[in-house]
Amino acid sequence: MFEPLDPTLDTAEELAALRARVAELEREKKERREAQDALRRSEERFRLLAENMPGVIYLCRNDERYSMLYLNDQVEELTGHPKQDFLNDKISFVDLYHPEDGKSIPAQVHRALDARRPFHLVYRLRHRDGTWRWVQEVGVGVFRDDRLEYLEGVVSDITERTEIERRLLASEEQYLRIFETVPDGVVVLSLDGRPLDCNPAFHEMHGLTRDEMLEGPMQRIIHPDSHPLFDRFISELREGRSFTCEAVDMLPDGTPFHVEVHGYPFRFDG
Repeated sequence: MFEPLDPTLDTAEELAALRARVAELEREKKERREAQDALRRSEERFRLLAENMPGVIYLCRNDERYSMLYLNDQVEELTGHPKQDFLNDKISFVDLYHPEDGKSIPAQVHRALDARRPFHLVYRLRHRDGTWRWVQEVGVGVFRDDRLEYLEGVVSDITERTEIERRLLASEEQYLRIFETVPDGVVVLSLDGRPLDCNPAFHEMHGLTRDEMLEGPMQRIIHPDSHPLFDRFISELREGRSFTCEAVDMLPDGTPFHVEVHGYPFRFDG
């Protein structure tokens, strides 16, 4: 709306003032249109990003059901439920929490919000087909004028990774049981021949404790006549080849005893 022109201005001045006012309104209109176009492009970029992300992106209220305001389509792949059911509050993530995990989730979220830091959660969700999916959630509080408005974040399916980690742990535990209980002596050496680990059978056959055994060097438990064999043993392992031989080891008092040696190169991560 135009403001009334100054009555003291003559006609030429009025026209000039009118043209300036019209130009100003056109400039403001153009700026609003450019801002709206920029906002529309930004929203389109966000939509494309959100719909192509591998995880579930959400915006929700901080209420008891974490009522959803926005979700991308990936939520159906993760839960088996269409996103509209979440947006219409027919179902909530809270309804899908595993009983053992759901009790602690609100407290973890509240602690993070109170500290104004992101919350990191790992828990199980029940899929529509009845299976449980392990998920990782990273979220933050959206504050305005020191007031919490919403929560936003990403929920990722980590079921496969969790299963791999579980199997790896089980494999490591099985290896440890075998390592500790096998009746044959087993020692792990570095590529320069230093002892890194050994099982009970190995240090006991040499009359030493595990700590004494790992103090090294290995030559102190090997008869001098077999030192050349040990050097060859280490050389072969460095080349990535296995090695087998018969050698003579010693007890702390110098008593010799015969051993059969089988060496294999492998990666050792402690």
